[in-house]
Formats: sequence, C-alpha cells, structure tokens
Amino acid sequence: MRARLLVVCLLVAVSAVALVPPRPAAAQSGGDIALDGFRPALDTNGYVTVDGAALTPPAQVAFGLYTTWAHGLLRLEGQGARYRVQDAFSPTLVAAMGVPRLPLALGLSLPFGVVSADRDHDTDGGSYRTGDQGLGDVGVHAKLGLGRRAALAASLWLPTATDDAWLGAGATSGQVRVIVEGRRGALRGALNAGVRVRAGGAAAYMDTPATMPGTGVRLSLGAAIPVGGAVAYALAPGKVDVLAEGYALVPLDGDGYAPIEALAGLKVHLARASHLTLGGGLGVGPDAGNPDARAFLAIVFEPGRPERLRVVVPDRPEVPRVARVEEPAPEPLGDLDRDGDGILDMNDLCEDDPEDFDGLEDDDGCPDNDLIAFTDGGFETLKPIHFEFDSAVIKSESFPVVRAVAEALRAHGHIRRMEIGGHTDSRGSAAYNLALSRRRAAAVKQFLVDEGIDPERLESEGYGETRPILDRRTEEAYAKNRRVEFLILDGR
Repeated sequence: MRARLLVVCLLVAVSAVALVPPRPAAAQSGGDIALDGFRPALDTNGYVTVDGAALTPPAQVAFGLYTTWAHGLLRLEGQGARYRVQDAFSPTLVAAMGVPRLPLALGLSLPFGVVSADRDHDTDGGSYRTGDQGLGDVGVHAKLGLGRRAALAASLWLPTATDDAWLGAGATSGQVRVIVEGRRGALRGALNAGVRVRAGGAAAYMDTPATMPGTGVRLSLGAAIPVGGAVAYALAPGKVDVLAEGYALVPLDGDGYAPIEALAGLKVHLARASHLTLGGGLGVGPDAGNPDARAFLAIVFEPGRPERLRVVVPDRPEVPRVARVEEPAPEPLGDLDRDGDGILDMNDLCEDDPEDFDGLEDDDGCPDNDLIAFTDGGFETLKPIHFEFDSAVIKSESFPVVRAVAEALRAHGHIRRMEIGGHTDSRGSAAYNLALSRRRAAAVKQFLVDEGIDPERLESEGYGETRPILDRRTEEAYAKNRRVEFLILDGR
C-alpha cells in the first residue's frame, strides 16, 4: 500500500512538471529564479528548512508563518557595471494536515517577497534603485511516512510568482526528497536529500537591462539536488531547543546559482504543539543565492493538539479504578492491520498485540494496563509510590506501580524521553528536601532501568518543595505536594 501511494505521488509530480509549459521569455528586470533558497519546513515536526520524519497527526492541522530577511544575495559585475540584490524579505505561510487512517500528511506553502536591488555604471557614476515585490510560487506538498524514522516528501510548485522578480522559477517545478531522522537523549537530528526539476529545462537570466548598461553576466538553474541536515539539542526539555542547520542546492543543470547556507537558532516551545523559532545564518558559497547575512523568525502551531502527555503518581490514598465498559472491536483492516485490532499499523504502537477496547479509549493499539488509567491528557497510575520514611528506598508495596509504569513505557514506544520528577512537602529545610526529591526520582529511574527500560529514555530531576500543588500547611496539602511526576518530554 505504501509503495502504491509513493508511486501515485511521484506520477502526479512528474506529470504536472511535464505537462505545464513554461512561460515565454520576456525582457527582464529581475530573473525567473527563486533567488532566496530559504524554503521553510513543511510542518511542526521540522527544524527550520530541514524536515523531520514525523507526520502531522491524522485530522490535525498545522499552521505556520516564517519570515526571513537576507542581505547580499546577488552581486554581478562586468562591462563597467554592477548589479546587486541588497535585501530580500520573504514571509511564507505554511499549512499541513494529517490524513486519517493513512501514513500521509498534505501541505501548502504560500510565499511572498520584497526584493531591493541597485545598479551603477562607471560611465555616469550614478546609482539606480530597483526592485520588486509580489507572490512567489505556491507549493503543494505531501509527506509519506516510511516508519517512525523515515519519510518521503514530494513537492510541486506552481508558476504563480510575479514575473522577473527573483521570486519564482517561471515554470512548474517539482521535488522529491527522502527524510531520515534519529534521536539520542536530548539530541535529535535529520537529513534530507532528493532531486528537483523544472518544466522546460533550465531558467536563464542574462543581465542586459533595456534602459541602462548591464553586466552581461548569465545565471541559470534547472535540475538540482537539494540536501540539508539539522541537529537540535534540548537545553530545557520541552521548553527550549538550540538548533544548527545547513542546506544546499547542488545544480545538475545551470550556472552561477548555488546557495549553500549555515543557520543557527533557538526554538521556544509554547502551549500545546506550538513553537517560536528565531535565529540567523549566512551563505558559505561564492555563487548567487548566498547571503552575507540572514535573520529568520517563525511561529508554528497545531490547534487542537493535546498537551504534552503527563503521568502523575500522587502520594495520596488509592483512587477508584476506571470502570471498564466492554465495547466491540472495530473491523480489521487487512494487510494494513497486522494484529487485527482495527488500528492501522502506522498508528498502532503495539503492532503485534491487539488493543482490548475496554472503554479507556486510548486508541493506541496496545493492551491496557490494569494499573494505568487513560485520561484526555495522557495516563496516570491508580496507586501512589511510597518510600520508606525519610528515605529514597521504594516500599515493596509500590513495586507493582513502578512496574506498571515500565509496562506502559514498553507498550508506548513512541515515548522517547520521559522526566521523572520528585517533589516533597514543605516540612524540613529546603536544601534537604531538594536532595531527598532528587534521590527519590533517581531511585524510580533505576527501578525502571532494572525493569528493562532504556536509560536513554529516562531523565530524573528533583524539585523539592518548589512546585507545590497546594501552597498551604495542612495535611491535605502535604499529601498532594509529596509526589512523583512523570512528564513526557518527547512523545512524537
């Protein structure tokens, strides 16, 4: 099925490129080349221009606005003349949507641009300000999931850009890229590579303006190989990431235009699946399209995405278990549903173990755990974790609870990193409570590791009495504030 979807995407992209003719040549004030090579990532799973392998969740919609300024994208000299594109300001609107019951996400991009340039010539010593503004090439995108760490992205750009303004290709163009991504602890990285083609062959620009002397320099771009790589490190997990990225467009057909850029920035995670990204960079190649300086700012969000999953083990009396209501399992989906539980394998976190549909409505494809109750925001255990008095030793009566957390982590392999947070009440000194909370969190982590959980998925931290649920000095407040929390830092 995935192979058929891939073939369809490729055929649509190639057919559109072949069938849509390029625009006829015209007298040029600028060029039919998208001079600024910055093209934002397709969805909230990306870095800056490099895409991640994860898909926008089914039936979810992601929106984003990327704004970028580049200085010194083009310098041409010849025949006593000089032509410089000094500044380009390019806001781009992006949107993506996950397709229900398929490992597929669709997207759109709507770029705009303002380009400022100047010319001068030795014969008169004058300087002429030129430039243009308008719409860029509208993009239609598809990303096909090939597992949790790989995807295939296909893009089609329509020739909607303002003519001869350095804002578009002047013809329909298409691109196919392979995306691979990996994670280790707080570090994640991705690589993108593919091929880009333009209907009608290479677009050419000859700098021979009609009203003033030109440089006579020629630029052209046709087929090319887009490549990019990015890494992100969580400085404060779930809050702030630092990013480093590089991308290049390697021409297979063309001359004088080959953007290669290095970028760095910060990603600040906002509410839900939203983030703000800001940073800068510069071009590292000699050809056109390499800016002397770049700055970018982006805001991307997914309305309706649940909050980060949160697993809470309260230090309070046992709460009632969730009543189980028997429900009929949905119809199996044939070859796409290996365990026959009615959940597509791409969305099934336990592909070989059927969901038991007991009324908890987690819909993750995994058998439910008797000590775990699923909620709208994630799941929580139904019993507290108890420690020996004034100690980090877990009481034996709480062993089944911690084992239930381990079982949940094994069943939910998509949870890549989880923080175990220890909290105390306000009795005793703040320094002592902080140290005790750290020891207790570390003890729970070690228990989970002993149960076979990869330590790379776990972080432990103690907060002492600094994050009370109830800021009062009562027995009820002490019981609620004395707890262990499990915060899912990366559940994609």
